[in-house]
Amino acid sequence: MAKKKKKALDDIRLLVVFSDLHSGSVHALMPPEYALFEKGTLNQIVKANAEQLWLYDCWTRAWEKVIEYVGGDPWAWVFNGDAIEGKHHGLSGLVSNDITDHMMIFHMLNEPYAALAAKRFFVRGTETHTGWTTEMKIAEKLNCEKHPDTGQWASDRWMLNVNGFNVLFRHHMSTTSREYLRGSALTIEYGNEVVASRNRGQPTPDGCVFAHRHGYDWWNGCSTFAMVCGPWQQSTRFGHKNWSPMVPEPTITVLDWRNSPPGGMPQNMTFKFVPPPATVVKL
Repeated sequence: MAKKKKKALDDIRLLVVFSDLHSGSVHALMPPEYALFEKGTLNQIVKANAEQLWLYDCWTRAWEKVIEYVGGDPWAWVFNGDAIEGKHHGLSGLVSNDITDHMMIFHMLNEPYAALAAKRFFVRGTETHTGWTTEMKIAEKLNCEKHPDTGQWASDRWMLNVNGFNVLFRHHMSTTSREYLRGSALTIEYGNEVVASRNRGQPTPDGCVFAHRHGYDWWNGCSTFAMVCGPWQQSTRFGHKNWSPMVPEPTITVLDWRNSPPGGMPQNMTFKFVPPPATVVKL
């Protein structure tokens, strides 16, 4: 059987982008049932709670929409960091205390879809959650691309050129606890990337994709853009302490250059899900 030809990035006009799965958290996406890796006699099968079942339903519907949207055209899978929750700060809200379970949950959720992509790229997230090499191992298992400069399966920064347009991917960006100041951070982060790259003779981004903030946003500068991926985790105790009213909305975004001129902006096709409204208790 002839080997399938590997698609060059020049052939790809579609990037499917998402982040912040935080697999292993009781507030994050997981399958309806998961068998613990150690297979102990107690709690061998972990069942998803109501929050996780809602996220899983959104996840499957999002990917149905993505696959329908991209059609038969080649696309690249891009994960923008924080694959797992990890064990940190004495956290107790975990599906399992074994990091292997966190990694396996992420792989189970993503492998069927990542396998459909022509290429796969992995950005490293927050070291507190993922440690130093965890995401590299996950990326290796998903057959992601190695970064040409670092040789890493998952790297802190990726610059992808699609149709003559440079897109920078990095996980971290500044956060805010004020809803009405959400947009400022996008232009600040994008502007800093552009100025710093020119001052240092580095490739200049035309667009930037961030994560980490757990709040989806999109800024359109006509010929430039900046965006933040929405998370696949609902608010933890830490989240309620810092930005309780800003309810997380999970997203998967397709950046689409199929109808763009060379060097032009992509179309943003974001599939976003809004959690059900909170119950008001009437007295």
